[in-house]
Formats: sequence, C-alpha cells, structure tokens
Amino acid sequence: MRERTKVPGRKEWEQIVEVVEFERPRRFGLHIVEGGFPGGGWWTFERDGDATRVHFEALVQLRGPLKLLQPVMKVAMARSFAKYHRNLRRNVEVLSTPRPESDSSRRQRAPAPAPLGPA
Repeated sequence: MRERTKVPGRKEWEQIVEVVEFERPRRFGLHIVEGGFPGGGWWTFERDGDATRVHFEALVQLRGPLKLLQPVMKVAMARSFAKYHRNLRRNVEVLSTPRPESDSSRRQRAPAPAPLGPA
C-alpha cells in the first residue's frame, strides 16, 4: 500500500508499505519497501477485560554508518507510534461513547477526535 507520512521536524514523504504478517485478530506486521527508513513494525493485540491492549515493536534496518543510529531510531519510532496509538485510542473512545438523547433546547456534542498521526 502507498501511504504518506509526516514526522515532527521533517517534511512529509510517501512510502510503499507491504503487509508481511496477518494473524487475525492477534497480530499483523508491516515492512517499508520504498521511501522513508528501511524497516517496519509489528502490532499485537491482547484482550484485557472489555478492552484491547496494543503492543508495537519497531524494526529499523539502517545500513552503513547510519547503522550506529539504529537503537536511537528504534526508540524514536516507538515513541512516534506510542503517540499515534494514544490519539487512536482517544478517537475510538470518543466515537464509541453513547451520545445523550437529543433535545431541541440543548444539544451536546462529543469532543472532536484528535489527529491520528504524530504531531
């Protein structure tokens, strides 16, 4: 699939990402084929009562002298995705909250969802 990505402090870029693993409903993995940094990540989903706990593992595959930055990039990528996941959780919770009965004299609206991507 083709996606557009924006990381704080960098311009937006396009990359091609391939799904390399899919085990519904427990796990899926993506690999960046073209654009951005070589690598990808795996998401695992685990039931936690009435909720779902999401775990993300980043894979960064830098080459040459940049390979020295690999541990730093892995942490940075995990932090970016942690923020993405917090925004996603907030949006899902906002959209799944039952709205009160409409009354012509007072209308209540749920807060607007946060942007999904890292800001």
